[in-house]
Amino acid sequence: MGTRSLTVHLGEDVAETATDLQSFLEQTSELLAKVRASRAETMSYRVVTPSYQFLSKIHSSGLVNFSKTLDDFAKQHDYDYIATHLGSFSSWVNRIDEVASALGETSRMFFSAVVSEDWLSQEVAEAVAKLFEKTYQAGGWWGCTRLAISYGGVYQTPYFPATTSKETGVSISLLYTKELEKSVDDLEAAVKAVCEKAAEAGEKLALTAQTRFLGIDASLSPWGEDSVAKIVAAMGSRCGSPGSLHAIARINKAIGEAVADFPSTGYNEVMVSLAEDEGLKQDVRDELVDCRWLLSAVPVCVVGFDMVPLSADEEGVACLFKDFLAVSLNKRRVTAFRVIPTELKPGDELDMGMLGKTPVLAV
Repeated sequence: MGTRSLTVHLGEDVAETATDLQSFLEQTSELLAKVRASRAETMSYRVVTPSYQFLSKIHSSGLVNFSKTLDDFAKQHDYDYIATHLGSFSSWVNRIDEVASALGETSRMFFSAVVSEDWLSQEVAEAVAKLFEKTYQAGGWWGCTRLAISYGGVYQTPYFPATTSKETGVSISLLYTKELEKSVDDLEAAVKAVCEKAAEAGEKLALTAQTRFLGIDASLSPWGEDSVAKIVAAMGSRCGSPGSLHAIARINKAIGEAVADFPSTGYNEVMVSLAEDEGLKQDVRDELVDCRWLLSAVPVCVVGFDMVPLSADEEGVACLFKDFLAVSLNKRRVTAFRVIPTELKPGDELDMGMLGKTPVLAV
């Protein structure tokens, strides 16, 4: 088991006592330093702020300046990433260029926005597609990976981009695919063993940093050869083939039952993320997985359409997003949409740096 991320959440209570954005950040610096000084082993250190709507009470110079300030703040304190939830997407429909520019001019900043009652709106779907297109133009694939549009709300979670922060404390996310791949006959016991170790480490960290432990997000997430798709295959069905959705549902059930005994936060579900999962990439190359299968997986995994390079124009992405919302309705939990619209052809491979080459899907 490894720690995928160690995340500091900055609470609304701190922002309420600040006179401006700079004073808010100064008040939180001590906590960030204490957590960083713990030297805990993790793939990344992260920060989540209260929502942009909440912080706009103490900051009024626009999203780009806001983003640059937070990006510099994260770099100064040696944190890899920092996230802010933008609130309702409908309030950003006419500010798409601003969001794209903010992502293009930063490297550590992550954003999310939520679509809920306006899910039937053609205007919203077209705006989402335009936002991803402009973000790709401004910040390339890395810009798009730092943006998510969620349906149904947003959780307080260490997983980015779709996260927010209401209370101060720390949370952790995990990397434990190898443990589950070896334990497909007793998934719940394997997840429980992982959660027990993680909860103990989280409580110890919080005590050292003199803050609150908000919990673990025990979501099963991939990273390269640490593959969720390989676990699904070990259960008898490769992703995209009959039986694969049932296998994912079984893993979700095991996670839900195991994590109930520990402090938890966020999603606590299986994550299907194309660019981060070498096993899933191979399933695409072998023509088992396409956009339709990824959409069908939305009701049984937390992010059913995540980190997918597409060969599509704005109209194609808008239609895909509308279908994503339609299948999300049946889940009754938060889901998220994160794509990379490219100029490449279906079957081409997009070089995504540390994530490796990822096959491009047709819409």
